[in-house]
Amino acid sequence: MSFQPKKNPNPQGKGLVPVLADWASTRPMEFRARSSADLLFDWFVSTLVLSADFSFKPVVGQQYYLYLGGEVWSLSLIAPHEWHRLRSPKCLARCELLPDMTWAMRPLEGLEPDQELLGSLRARLEAFLTELDSDQPLKQALPGYRRDIPYYARMLATALGTSLRASAGAQSYEDRRSNGADLQSVTNNASDNAPQSVLSLPVRELRIAAQEQLSERLLLLAKK
Repeated sequence: MSFQPKKNPNPQGKGLVPVLADWASTRPMEFRARSSADLLFDWFVSTLVLSADFSFKPVVGQQYYLYLGGEVWSLSLIAPHEWHRLRSPKCLARCELLPDMTWAMRPLEGLEPDQELLGSLRARLEAFLTELDSDQPLKQALPGYRRDIPYYARMLATALGTSLRASAGAQSYEDRRSNGADLQSVTNNASDNAPQSVLSLPVRELRIAAQEQLSERLLLLAKK
């Protein structure tokens, strides 16, 4: 009689307890109010990082580096000066996971502007803005759980959506208008009878309100 080993039902080794621990560790630890430009900028930057190749668990406060090799983005702990000169990919920025589960990007000093990076970033931005050309409410359009992406990216994308929804839902149209935020052109069409959450805004309206500022801020990353 031959012995047939049982198939491992959990090939990634993710038992229930580790998964619950990972969910807990990626819960946003704080929330902050954002203008529409800030929200779209953080949304785009964070999803760009989470679309990169990485197989480790990012932690809050650690410095990472976002690289472009060919057409593939990758996230690494290795700084540009630590690579062998002949193997070094093109680095866009230093990245850091923040306590609210969004990502910060900071350009690296001393790196020359790179047209390939700039072109790839522009293409990603255009694709992102195209997706925002919709009447879908912001609440539904923000990131959420996806089974088709790698494990840690899946955890962090879910946490990112939770963070951005809480941030956007913290203020009403009227709050934004009284604070002088850049949604004033949108809120002029809102009812004055009852406060409405920014989460109910069509994402197209957010894009129109913030597109120019968003583009300028992102392209500075590649231009250094």
